[in-house]
Amino acid sequence: MSTPFLKLSEADVVAWITARVRAELKEGTGMGELELAVEQATRECRRQALEALVKEQAAAQPLVCPVCEQRLNVEAYARARDVNSSLGPVSFRRAYGFCVPCGQHFYPADVALGLHPRATGSPRVQELSALHALRGPTAQHAEDFRRLTGLALDPSTVHREARRQGERAQALRDADVALAQEPEGIAELVAQAAPAPSEQTLVIEIDAWNIRERDEWGLSGQLRRGGQEPKRWHWVYTATIFRLD
Repeated sequence: MSTPFLKLSEADVVAWITARVRAELKEGTGMGELELAVEQATRECRRQALEALVKEQAAAQPLVCPVCEQRLNVEAYARARDVNSSLGPVSFRRAYGFCVPCGQHFYPADVALGLHPRATGSPRVQELSALHALRGPTAQHAEDFRRLTGLALDPSTVHREARRQGERAQALRDADVALAQEPEGIAELVAQAAPAPSEQTLVIEIDAWNIRERDEWGLSGQLRRGGQEPKRWHWVYTATIFRLD
């Protein structure tokens, strides 16, 4: 980006966008069309700005392991990667190396940028895909997705990116469940939780009931011959605990 452009004021940028859109206006243009025109007129500028920032972040990332923070044995310094962002395709280069203690290869810049190792979409595109997929089969809403986001993604791509988001959410949940199995992990989860309000209503609902289970499957006759009546009913105690808010 050139120095003269950096000296432009916000008013100058607004005037440039306004003039560019006005030059292509048709008589009787409604506000919805104006919104779309402004979006399209500024899209390429925003894409270039995003690409420049991504390149800066990638170049500044130290060549250390994101797991153990040891120095990587660098195997390549400028491997290219193309990512579909919400503003369009973004390209950048980053270093790649091997961590001896961890026994794994890493792209530290990819980790720092929050990029999935194999995903073609950016985190924002993955989020949009996941939200879109919640509506139903992606093939049925492909045109809506393109119209609302400006992204011309194949339905299979949207489905794949949404699935990656689901897998990531499941991994995060499983990690929390694993922490909850030990006192130290519970303490860590508590430390991560948002502070509770000073005044709150805690609701505790407790119930118990009998359930019938097939204990000692196939041994009923044998037990009865030995004078022991098989146990079938057991008490189950449960509680639901939550803040009223």
